[in-house]
Amino acid sequence: MGDYYMYKVPDSANYYFQKGLSHIKEKTAPVYTGLLCNVAAYSQSIGEMDKALSQYHFAYDEAQRLHWNEGKVVAASSMGVLYRRKEMPDSALYYYKEALEVAENQQDMSLLPIFIQISLSCMQMVPG
Repeated sequence: MGDYYMYKVPDSANYYFQKGLSHIKEKTAPVYTGLLCNVAAYSQSIGEMDKALSQYHFAYDEAQRLHWNEGKVVAASSMGVLYRRKEMPDSALYYYKEALEVAENQQDMSLLPIFIQISLSCMQMVPG
């Protein structure tokens, strides 16, 4: 439900993301990290960039703890976007590179669109 509302009524989306998190008893499922990334995306969508960065960092750490690479890619690439918007290119490139390294090591082709987007973002940041 949260994904449906995210671009129409973000506050409703956040309600459903929070509700989903409250129902997770064991913080071991990929859906947990996915919801953490969704909450961070909500903060980003309402302009709370520092809060979103903190939430993405937490989501990344949880994805790493759970060995869930797709969550790591989503969180790291999103941090790259936020650092780029904050005009912090070194940090942006660090997280883009992190996301690329994780994505490159995957055999799962579902990460390909994310990999392409990260590559394009990195290319735009390189001078010359």
